[in-house]
Amino acid sequence: MKTFRFFGIFLMFVFGLSLKAQNKTFESAGMVVTIPENWQTSDNGDLLGNFIIIRDSNTENIYFLMALNGVMQPEYTMQYSIKNNQTFNKESEWDDIQECQFLSYKACQCRFNIVFWGATRIGRAITFCDGKKSYGIVAMAPPGYKFDTDPVI
Repeated sequence: MKTFRFFGIFLMFVFGLSLKAQNKTFESAGMVVTIPENWQTSDNGDLLGNFIIIRDSNTENIYFLMALNGVMQPEYTMQYSIKNNQTFNKESEWDDIQECQFLSYKACQCRFNIVFWGATRIGRAITFCDGKKSYGIVAMAPPGYKFDTDPVI
């Protein structure tokens, strides 16, 4: 019986290590995100800031992480860098901006519906400022997705 119990604990340990080993950490412009190994990433930058784009081909979730050059209030960043951004305001409906807390920072969030890359998606956007830069996270997923347990947000 002890051998069986030891073997079961050993299998759980090996399984846990294999799950952890299947993750990768992606870093760009001071932003760091740990995601599953098979997710696709790219990063871009321009005069306004730096962007990480993440795509999970299994669920079709898409993420945009932004580090913007400038210190702006979260409400301003949400309104003028995300809601009014031509990438996100085409074929979209946005809820009202709500204040929230994110990573111990004063933040704003907003939910939305959008047609993106030809598919209907639901989304959640979050903006905050750390006193040095302003940040934005835009997450899009198929309808019915629960962002409460999202691995990126």
